[in-house]
Amino acid sequence: GNNGVHANPPIPKSKAGALSDLEVRLEKEKADKDKLSKQVGSLEKNLKSTKESLRTSARKTQNSEKALSNLEDQIESLEGEKEALVESMNKDRQNLSRLILALERMRRMPPEVMIARPEDPVKTAQAGLLMSQIVPSLDARAEELKDKVERLNQTRRDLEEKRLAAQGESENLKQQYAKAKKLVSKREALYRESQGDLEEREQAVLEIASQAGTLKELVRKLEQDQN
Repeated sequence: GNNGVHANPPIPKSKAGALSDLEVRLEKEKADKDKLSKQVGSLEKNLKSTKESLRTSARKTQNSEKALSNLEDQIESLEGEKEALVESMNKDRQNLSRLILALERMRRMPPEVMIARPEDPVKTAQAGLLMSQIVPSLDARAEELKDKVERLNQTRRDLEEKRLAAQGESENLKQQYAKAKKLVSKREALYRESQGDLEEREQAVLEIASQAGTLKELVRKLEQDQN
């Protein structure tokens, strides 16, 4: 504001006194204007730096959102992989059960059937040999699939932890962004207000300088007239 700038100075004893008062006021106004000008410069600097923080915050928030989305995609793909593995394990179990059942039937054929069909003992022996070879290999495959599922579960747990951390970071960055946005608005308003004050102060300085100039000219003329 420019309170007091246009207030009438006390009636001077002489024109010279009035000029002296005006010059004192002019010096004060100039000093106030310089001080305000520095404040405006400082506010402008702060505003620029706050806007830069806001841009950085926005970039970080976007990157964090992307990372979170990427982790969620990985978890989804992992779930699909795990489902396929579990399905494969179930099929293997069913096939193994059917095979063992068939081999057991062959092995347990009653002797009278074997007498009627001389090739059956050979088949029975083959069935026994087959079981001794197939079962361990199927067991090994089941064990391998189980390990894979466990590894997938572990990877999922790790990703889930990362996802939670990324979610926390994303929330935190959103809050920081909101704060930076508020601060920018606040500083913009303060900067505009200070700029307005500075313009008023500059106008006041010009007016007083003009009054002082006119009075100086008058005093000079009076002095000339007296001489």
